[in-house]
Amino acid sequence: MCACDGHRGRRADDFIDRIDDALTASAFHDQLRTRLSGTIDLEGYQFAQPAPALIYSSGHTLFNPRLTLFLDVQAGSQFYLFAQSRVDRGFDPSAGKAEIRLDEYAVRFTPYEDARLSVQIGKFAPMLGTWNLRHGSWDNPFISAPLVYESLTGLWIARRPIPRLPFLSGRT
Repeated sequence: MCACDGHRGRRADDFIDRIDDALTASAFHDQLRTRLSGTIDLEGYQFAQPAPALIYSSGHTLFNPRLTLFLDVQAGSQFYLFAQSRVDRGFDPSAGKAEIRLDEYAVRFTPYEDARLSVQIGKFAPMLGTWNLRHGSWDNPFISAPLVYESLTGLWIARRPIPRLPFLSGRT
C-alpha cells in the first residue's frame, strides 16, 4: 500500500462531505434547517422460472435500480417535517416501468421544551400492528413476505382443527 492510497481516500471523503454540505441549508440564525439526502440501490437477480416470491419478471434475470430521496426540515425546536420519495418500479422488484411516488411524509409538533408531548400526522410506517413493505435492501434483504402473508396458513385459537378441512383437500 502506497502513501497515495490514503490521500485518495481523504479526497473521496472530502468530495462526499462537500456534497453533504451542498444539500444542507439553514436560515434565520439556524432556526430553519433543511437537509436533502438519499440512497441509490442497484439490485440484480438471477433465478429459475418462475420468478420466486414477490419478484415480478418473466425472464431469468432482473436489474432493479431504486433512488430514494429524504427531506428533513426542522423549524425551531417545535416543528419537524419529513418526506421520503422514491423512483423505482414499485415496492417489489419488477420489470415494469419506473414511477415516482411520495411514500412517506409527516409533520411533527412538539409544544413543550421537554418533549413530553408530540403530535405527528402524515403517512408513515406504523411502529407495530402490520408487516411493512420493504424499505431498503440493506434493512430487509429477503424479497419474500412473512409466511402468513405469502402462503395459505391456517390459524386456530381455542381448539385443534377438524382433521379434513375443505381447503386442505382442495375442495371448497
